[in-house]
Amino acid sequence: MDKRIKAFVELVRKECLSLNVEFRITKTKQVDNGDHCLCSGYFEDDSGGSRARLVVAGKHPNWFETLVHEFNHLRQWKEHDPIWLNEHIHFWAWVSGETPKLSHRNVVMSVRRLRNLELDCEKRSVRMIRKYKLPIDIEHYIKGANAYVKFYTLLGKTGAWCTKSTYRTKKIMRYMPTRFMPERWYRTLDKQFVADVFEHCYSASKRRKALAQLIAA
Repeated sequence: MDKRIKAFVELVRKECLSLNVEFRITKTKQVDNGDHCLCSGYFEDDSGGSRARLVVAGKHPNWFETLVHEFNHLRQWKEHDPIWLNEHIHFWAWVSGETPKLSHRNVVMSVRRLRNLELDCEKRSVRMIRKYKLPIDIEHYIKGANAYVKFYTLLGKTGAWCTKSTYRTKKIMRYMPTRFMPERWYRTLDKQFVADVFEHCYSASKRRKALAQLIAA
């Protein structure tokens, strides 16, 4: 393992210990984030009464990039950044199917806040990659970040989390910008992006759910 990766993992471990945050790198390709969504990793704060935790799927191809990203969510929480303090419980319950309906206003509001939250986290992550000279291709990382943040806009319309991440889809990554974009770019959905997500990022069951939601909207 690259010594820069080892050093960064140790930095995360020490900060988690100092903040009483549970830190785990699993031996799996995916983890359940607690909202019935499989992902490469997550950070959950202690607002629900349980101990805060940072969990990363160690067998995921992008585990290290995920660690950097989730560690910056921890930093948002640690710094009491107002962007982290927004609650999205009802939105994720809607995505997981626990809540059959959610008002259009609540969906739009949650998606806007989540996009802002994730974009801030991605920008923090790039600054951290540069600061610690981490072995991550910054241009490629930004392209993936752009694909990830834009997906939240589509998520608000379909209510279906992706089976395969947009940032792991070569066709989508080919046309993603190598710099962060203005806010309006992330809330705009072009036909090519939507078509590629449906074809490459949704399983058959997720595709059916997404289409049903679009038809019902």
